[in-house]
Amino acid sequence: MKKSIITAMLSVFALLSSGFCLAARLSIQGPLGSGSFGEEVKVLPNRNIVVLDQGFDDPVSGIANVGAAHLYSPSGQLISTLKGSSANDLVGRDVIVLSTGNY
Repeated sequence: MKKSIITAMLSVFALLSSGFCLAARLSIQGPLGSGSFGEEVKVLPNRNIVVLDQGFDDPVSGIANVGAAHLYSPSGQLISTLKGSSANDLVGRDVIVLSTGNY
């Protein structure tokens, strides 16, 4: 049985255009339905943070293992969540940061 809330402690490092490395430690609580929240984290060029959750269960539909990718601001505020719609959709399995800064 999955825990309904998982807290991930994230250490975030971003290489700025000036060549300096920005380091921050955030504590972000995984949303209801999280199964593997924070197993992989990506920092976008604009310093937003993508937290993957391949084992996410949709608490609204009740479908298990739809997976999710959660987008957070540098301060840890949730911006958006992309989630699958069917079991084993594998959303959140991997993410690629594009040269445009999107993912």
